[in-house]
Amino acid sequence: MDVAILCRFVGQAEAKMRLLIGMATLVAGVGAMLVLGADVRAQETNSLKEGAMALSFGVPSGGNPLGDALIGFKKHLSAERAVSLDVGYSATFPDEGDATAGFVVAPSYYYYFMTAERVVVFARVLAALEKAEGIDFDAGLEVFGGLFAGAEFFVTKEFSLAGQLGAMIEVVDDFNTVRTSSGTGALSVLYYW
Repeated sequence: MDVAILCRFVGQAEAKMRLLIGMATLVAGVGAMLVLGADVRAQETNSLKEGAMALSFGVPSGGNPLGDALIGFKKHLSAERAVSLDVGYSATFPDEGDATAGFVVAPSYYYYFMTAERVVVFARVLAALEKAEGIDFDAGLEVFGGLFAGAEFFVTKEFSLAGQLGAMIEVVDDFNTVRTSSGTGALSVLYYW
């Protein structure tokens, strides 16, 4: 079998696995919302208030470094403002050769500028440091920043689904290359307390 065909087959299988993992994460998150949030009070439809905190779980989304297996912590400074820190880790353990690993750390600032009872619209500014999978630490180091617009839907007071789209600027390749991207999206499931 030709090596190029084998590589293409493995790449297609990996993409399908990412999609299945993303769908399973989304189904599990929605299921947890329905089970744990069943006793929600009708007069309280969201948790946006000073001091509110949330855990977020990123849904894998096709190569977006901010959407793949991220776990985050968000703290509200007020009903309109919040700060967060998202972290992610990935590792590959091949049958032959060395294992590789990567991570991302992304602090963010949120501003909620439109609030309905269950739907809120926000802007997000972030800066991030990512180490792409690879053996050489310096060669895989990337710095990026982004500006996003998104919406969060509160299924219950404690659980929400959030989606965002935006633009990013990335500094990669040993800090020798700068590239930009738009239409970068991410989905997440959040739990507030």
